[in-house]
Amino acid sequence: ITTNGDNPATSPSTLVDGDYSTLYKFHNAQLYDQRYIDLTFEDERSIDAFEIAFEHLTTETDQYDYHFTYSILGKKAGSDEFVTLVQSAKADRLDNYYQSYKIDEAQYSVIRILMEDCTSTAGKGWPAVADFKIYGSEVVIDDSESIAWKKPVHSNFGNSAQNINDGSKNTRWTGSYYPGYVDIDLEKNYYLDTVEVFTPSNGYSQYTIYTSLDGRDFSKLAEKQDTEPCPEGGNIFNVTDRNVEARYIRIYFE
Repeated sequence: ITTNGDNPATSPSTLVDGDYSTLYKFHNAQLYDQRYIDLTFEDERSIDAFEIAFEHLTTETDQYDYHFTYSILGKKAGSDEFVTLVQSAKADRLDNYYQSYKIDEAQYSVIRILMEDCTSTAGKGWPAVADFKIYGSEVVIDDSESIAWKKPVHSNFGNSAQNINDGSKNTRWTGSYYPGYVDIDLEKNYYLDTVEVFTPSNGYSQYTIYTSLDGRDFSKLAEKQDTEPCPEGGNIFNVTDRNVEARYIRIYFE
């Protein structure tokens, strides 16, 4: 959970603790411009509903007459754009402190609460959210068309090498220094058609792809030595015409 609010006065955990009596005071100042709270998942989730609650007063009236205007947005993995899921909803601290929404089920990697306005009898108010719930399910990844999917892996350092062939573009293996490599054991010999490599789109990566039949002696298959960022569809190396047989694939980052 992250926010662009100024000097949050309470922990982000209060937003998702299920306790409506605790407040996530994510912007510890009067709200003169829009501020947001982002909830980010490691992988895309299939989402179909929300519940949001603000501070609830047990009195008949709110002497400060607090009112909130907010939207809920979603962003898909790999996208820079948010889409509006709930637009300019209204809330207060009395009977309208809690709202629930059912949306068309879709996959998102980030959900944003955008606080558009917060008013009170004293002018602009200090915004806070008591609780926020997201309903849906984890997206099941099936990359079984790839012969490398979830096959045994080995790296010269790090303990996240299994991320390199888990089928998700949101998880990654990160080395601590160069050169670094990951070996994928295909568990039996295959004639290779295509190798697809996905690296972070910010910046660029340079690497060489090697193959081996025994895991000891490797031959160069392809390389990327330019300074272009990885395209959305990955870097694709077509080797069908080369009649390459391999059991082990090594991605060697230089």
